[in-house]
Amino acid sequence: AAEAAAEAAAEAARVKAEAARIEAAEKAAAEAAAEAARVKEVARVKEVARVKEAARVKEEAAKEEEAEEEAARVAAAEAEAARIEAVKEAAKEEAKEMAVRVAKAEDARAIVNRINAIWVDGQTSTQKAFTLLNKLNLFSSTDAEVRKMYQLMAMRIHPDKCDHPNAKVAFQKLGEAKKVALEHIEKHPRNPLQQQQQQQQA
Repeated sequence: AAEAAAEAAAEAARVKAEAARIEAAEKAAAEAAAEAARVKEVARVKEVARVKEAARVKEEAAKEEEAEEEAARVAAAEAEAARIEAVKEAAKEEAKEMAVRVAKAEDARAIVNRINAIWVDGQTSTQKAFTLLNKLNLFSSTDAEVRKMYQLMAMRIHPDKCDHPNAKVAFQKLGEAKKVALEHIEKHPRNPLQQQQQQQQA
């Protein structure tokens, strides 16, 4: 009986030890499972953060690209506005130049008309020249000034520059008047109009 009791006690001790070993193994397995779950969760959180960061970076890059495109559009719009403004300014300058050319052309035609109207029949060449020079304010007391004023007037009514049908005739008359005035100044070095007026008064 004592031997059987000893064997039973030994068996109970073995079973208890085995139960303790199994419990310890189960505990270790549970801890391992918990660690695996923790590691998995950490990995999931990191992956979520990575995906979010990638999305943020992509969105930021898209915003930067959109900002660059907008800046390019603004720069292009500003350049186009500057081009249009330059075209407008050029058009204004061209219009001014055209207005000046038209005014000069009209002025030249008016001078032609005045010369042809002043050149009155019944007068001598000298009288016609004096009358013409007086009306056009081309009198001067010096040879150089007469030539200068004649040149300015002649440049306006030259047939190559003035489209008036009688420009050639007026140009010839102006040249004749200049010639008479220069000859008179050479002989009488003072204002030829004063000389003529004195002669008429006498």
